[in-house]
Amino acid sequence: MLHSGLRTCEVRNLRIVDINLPHQSIHIRKTKNQRERVVYLSPPTVEAIQTYLANREDASEYFFTRYHKPLSGRYCQSRLKTLGKEAKIKVTPHQLRHTCATLLLNAGMSIFALQSLLGHIYVETTLNYARLYDDNAAKQFLEASTPIQLSSVCADAEQQVLASQPVLELSKFGKQDSLLFGEAAHESR
Repeated sequence: MLHSGLRTCEVRNLRIVDINLPHQSIHIRKTKNQRERVVYLSPPTVEAIQTYLANREDASEYFFTRYHKPLSGRYCQSRLKTLGKEAKIKVTPHQLRHTCATLLLNAGMSIFALQSLLGHIYVETTLNYARLYDDNAAKQFLEASTPIQLSSVCADAEQQVLASQPVLELSKFGKQDSLLFGEAAHESR
């Protein structure tokens, strides 16, 4: 959930046939919004899945099982709570999803790509999930403002160059020139 942004129900319903390791992706079929989507996997996640599948003894079609059955909704929460206690932190499945969104946004993923990845219908929902760190916001502002400043400087320089150029006498242009330079040359005569 931390590396893919999957919902708990999507993790529980995940089937082995939905995992495409060569393409580093998972096809999510049963979603909260009844919309299918594709989620991508990082190389370390692909390695972990390969190791898990190589050592798995269960023949179930479901990826995660307990006693040869798909995981229950309560099991995911209680197992994560137990692991959190061992690590002396409080963590929920939904926090992992939120953290995934925040990490991806701060790594430079667009909010619209993140919306698609998380399976949200509305971008506003995605905005509630993700938090942009202040230093990232400052960096992105500076990156975005540099081209704006440069285009302003270029526009000023272009105006200065144009102001210093002699004005062409357009009446000297003939019909042939209007084809070359456009209607403006012909109409201005």
